[in-house]
Amino acid sequence: VIPYSDKLFKQAAIEWLVATDQPIQALEHPKFKEMVDITSRATNGVKIPGSKATHAEIMRMFKNHLRGSGTC
Repeated sequence: VIPYSDKLFKQAAIEWLVATDQPIQALEHPKFKEMVDITSRATNGVKIPGSKATHAEIMRMFKNHLRGSGTC
């Protein structure tokens, strides 16, 4: 496990921005900050879901949203 440092986080964040073609403002987005805050409390690493699991969760959330809005 690599110990945390602001320098390492900054480097990793910039590499992520560039590698995934994110806008620079992505680092200032409240949901990005929330995600970082949540993961900072992890004690045994973080399990990042794969694309299939992520897709399934997005579809589930979308369907729930439609049901809640009366559109579905």
